[in-house]
Amino acid sequence: MVAQVHPPAYVSIERWGVRGKGPGQFGEPHGICIDRDGNLLVTDSRNNRVYRFSRAGRPIGQLSAGTGGFDGPRDAAVDRNGNIYIVDGSSGRNDLTVMKVARDGEHVYFYARTRDVITPHTDPNWMMLFINVDCDHSTGWHGYDYVVNRRVADAATTFVERTKNGWNWQPWAKVRFRVQGNELMLAVPRQVLGLADGDSPVRFEFKWADHIQNEDSIDELTVNGDSAPNGRFNYLYVTDSGAPG
Repeated sequence: MVAQVHPPAYVSIERWGVRGKGPGQFGEPHGICIDRDGNLLVTDSRNNRVYRFSRAGRPIGQLSAGTGGFDGPRDAAVDRNGNIYIVDGSSGRNDLTVMKVARDGEHVYFYARTRDVITPHTDPNWMMLFINVDCDHSTGWHGYDYVVNRRVADAATTFVERTKNGWNWQPWAKVRFRVQGNELMLAVPRQVLGLADGDSPVRFEFKWADHIQNEDSIDELTVNGDSAPNGRFNYLYVTDSGAPG
């Protein structure tokens, strides 16, 4: 489904599309942009389509990718001359669908769910979790102070690495993780992330990324593999107190 929202309250004022494989239906809408005629281009990574809609949500047609078709198209963009660019998801591996965070007085727990069974932890650039613990985008690697899963020790243990400047990750701690089917769960001690134990408030940004092709390129988060949230966006986790009451 695609929803149009209106600021400042960002209330949904228009919605269209239902789940399915028919014309104008979505398997998994992933990216959206506006062409020079004011129409909407929506990529559907599950149905391998790129739709064109009017601003009112009326289906106009689909873009063609030639004889080979699309393979999990993720995002779309239009330049000033009206040329359309599609990021096709041929490098996609683990399609990230649901992300959650929980905490107690000693740990922060991260959860990720993928569309299909998660690939082996021995895969390169596998299910990486980037954390901006100080919410300062001028520190770390483009703001990210920690990365989890860039290096994995074994099927139950992974590394947390830290950087103060750039893609200069240094081993910081080992933490537990578990994969079951299409679900991954991580338990990271609060002290590892520099967060006080107990009932202290928690605030940090985070992002998942899988199967990026070129390390130390922030653009990879918009081009190859899969990331959640999309592109350069981050999730923000905020609590009034550190442990649930």
